Amino acid sequence: MDRFSLSIMFLAVWLVMLVSVSGCAKTQGEGAAGSPSRRASVSFSVSIRDRDGVWPAAAVENINIYVYRDGMLEDSAYSGEADKIGISVETGREYSFYALANVGQRYPPVEERLLKSSRYDIAGLEVLQSGMIPMSASAEASVSGEHCSIPIELSPVAAKLGLKLEAPARWKYRVQSVRVVNLAADYCPFVDNYQARLMLEDDYSAKESEVSALNDGKLIYLPVLENCQGTFFTGNTDSRSKTPDGLPQDKQDKSTYVEITLARNAASSIICRFCLGRDALEDCNVVRNTYMRVTLRVTGRGRRDYVWEVADSLHAPQARFIAAGESGTVVYTDSHGELVNIRLGTGAWRDVVCADGAYVMASDGGSLAFSADGESWHVTETGDIHWQAVASGGGRYVAVGYRYDSTGSGPGRMAGYTAVSVDGMSWSLVRQDSHYLKDVAYGGGRFLATGYVTVTGILTAGRFFLLDDEGVWQILSGLYKRAYPCLIYGKGKFAAIDDGYVVYSEDGTEWTSMEDTGCRNISYLAYGGGTYVGTGADGRTVYSLGGFGWTSSDAAGNGLSCVTYGGIFISAGKGGLVMFSSDGKSWNTLETGVPYDLYCASVKI
Repeated sequence: MDRFSLSIMFLAVWLVMLVSVSGCAKTQGEGAAGSPSRRASVSFSVSIRDRDGVWPAAAVENINIYVYRDGMLEDSAYSGEADKIGISVETGREYSFYALANVGQRYPPVEERLLKSSRYDIAGLEVLQSGMIPMSASAEASVSGEHCSIPIELSPVAAKLGLKLEAPARWKYRVQSVRVVNLAADYCPFVDNYQARLMLEDDYSAKESEVSALNDGKLIYLPVLENCQGTFFTGNTDSRSKTPDGLPQDKQDKSTYVEITLARNAASSIICRFCLGRDALEDCNVVRNTYMRVTLRVTGRGRRDYVWEVADSLHAPQARFIAAGESGTVVYTDSHGELVNIRLGTGAWRDVVCADGAYVMASDGGSLAFSADGESWHVTETGDIHWQAVASGGGRYVAVGYRYDSTGSGPGRMAGYTAVSVDGMSWSLVRQDSHYLKDVAYGGGRFLATGYVTVTGILTAGRFFLLDDEGVWQILSGLYKRAYPCLIYGKGKFAAIDDGYVVYSEDGTEWTSMEDTGCRNISYLAYGGGTYVGTGADGRTVYSLGGFGWTSSDAAGNGLSCVTYGGIFISAGKGGLVMFSSDGKSWNTLETGVPYDLYCASVKI
């Protein structure tokens, strides 16, 4: 055989061997049925595990997904939109899924064990304050079929700190400064109860506006990375002793603590320090996705007359609300869901109205107040006018009240007052002699009011008034011996109530005969969701689905002074009582802790 023939033979043998090898590789990639291995597309249903409403406004701005199988990295993906991320993996397998959000794109280690111990850090506290709270989650799942969706429940790796001062005004203690020291700079996203190793270089110092808020009785809030250093005050019974000086030497620069400086005057100040933790006596652990409300409560005039209190969860009321009453008391739920009590003036707030997300209150001490958010207020003083009610409609706010003439008192010296505003801050006042204006409502393109007029010094009750373009009330009609202290508009008509008797009118000129609710002392009325609800000073409540035929509800409150509707019914009364009802039949009671009577309330938008 010549050399050419041998070459051809060797080439043929080589080709046969090559085909055989290629066939083995293909066989190894085949499934049991001899077909190529199948893959599944995996999408993710991303949510936030907001324990106790700690982070109601938290958002996912970017997200990493890591997939491991048998301890090794299988795949990873990144997206700037949490609802637009997915991967492709081999079907019929068990996988470990990890998610890391709000940290930008991060590349995972090849081994799963290294991921679980991976630490990350933040550049500064401003990152957390910007709302970019790092979040993480992990899940085990078996992938089958051509497509599946994996639920991912992210948990923020920070805690929320709420700081509050409770100091009686008569002792004149004011917050001078606030610091939060030893804030964690690193976190381990996939390990709970992480003990921080790095601290931020700078402490947190409260801004002037935050110090002012504390002095007004409000809370200030700060996100704090998880930092679980341990429990070092076992058996402690005095919250004043839970200070960084009492920590072991190696923990004094690792445990997060608060420092508040109080001052009564320029020459006298008190520095109060407190190690953060889940309680006020022993624990020094800042735990992820939890809330700590830390209150410094002054108990006397002395330098040691204070205590620290810790609440480890938000106890949000059934609804966000504003309620106000005697001695300038205003109690409300803030944007974080906390209950806040402040003093706004010294008069009694008699009415509050919500319109387009803003709020206006009227005080019998001559004050009219406006707020764009129900937390910060602009107060307008109008003298000694006893404002009784306020309503909104047609682009205007209208408040009504009265004042006794400075030369005397009694019916003959009474003058009614009306205040009109388009912004709730600048008011035009109109005086009408011999009037007493009690309540006001807007509906059908007009403002109506109830009250008295005086004739030769004698009060005549049951008058209804229509507001003209000049801010003057024109008498429409009257019903004998009824003052009708409450007037509302609902279901396309006006309704007024006094001592359990209700009358209705479409335009305020013609009124129906009195409808008896069956309960005396019912003097406040609201309409919403197809239901009329009435409340009264004796604490009873009644409701009616159509305005004719009334039923007593199964709940009672103490000295109720109002009722309004804002998606749900809300009523307030003596001793800081607030009540909620979704239907006017069953009521839930909230004890606000306010020692003053509340005369008005509104659900916050």
